[in-house]
Amino acid sequence: MSDENAVVITRRKNIQTLIDYCLDTRLSVTINPRGLSNDEFEVEVVLAGIKQAIAFGMFARENKLTDGLS
Repeated sequence: MSDENAVVITRRKNIQTLIDYCLDTRLSVTINPRGLSNDEFEVEVVLAGIKQAIAFGMFARENKLTDGLS
C-alpha cells in the first residue's frame, strides 16, 4: 500500500496538539503557513496504512480538527 497524505487546515492554537500527536505516533508531518493569514497553517500528515488513517481521523474528530480534513 502506498503512503497517503492527509491535509489539515488549522489555527496556531491547535498546532502543538497536532505536533504532539504526530511525535507520539511517529508520523511524518509538514507544516506550511497558509495564504496571507498569520494564524492559519496547512499541516500535511503522511499516513502509511489504514490503521494510522483511522487513528488520525479519530484524533482529528476528538480535537475538532475535521473542518479542514481532506
